[in-house]
Amino acid sequence: MDPGKIIRQIDAALAQVDRLGGKAGSVDCLVERLEQSILDKAFSGQLVPQDPSDEPASKLLERIKASRSGAPTQRRGRRSRKKKTTLLAFATTIRTGGE
Repeated sequence: MDPGKIIRQIDAALAQVDRLGGKAGSVDCLVERLEQSILDKAFSGQLVPQDPSDEPASKLLERIKASRSGAPTQRRGRRSRKKKTTLLAFATTIRTGGE
C-alpha cells in the first residue's frame, strides 16, 4: 500500500473523530438542558396531569405539622463520642499499674 494513501486515510479518520467529539459535546449540553427541563416541570406540577380533588400541599404540610406538635421531639444532632483510649495511654496505664 502507498504510504501517502495510508496517511490520507489516517487524516480522514482523525478528522471524523474530531467531528464526532464536537457532536458529543453538543449532545452532553442537550442532555443537561433536558434533565433540567424535566426537573423544572416535575417540581412545578407540569409533568403529569393534576387531580383537582387532591389536597393542596399547604394543607398537607399543616396537617403534618399539627400531628408532630403533640408528639415528643426526637433529639437530633451528633451522637456523643466515647473517649478513645490511645495505645500510648493504654501502655502508660499498664506500666504505672492503673494510676
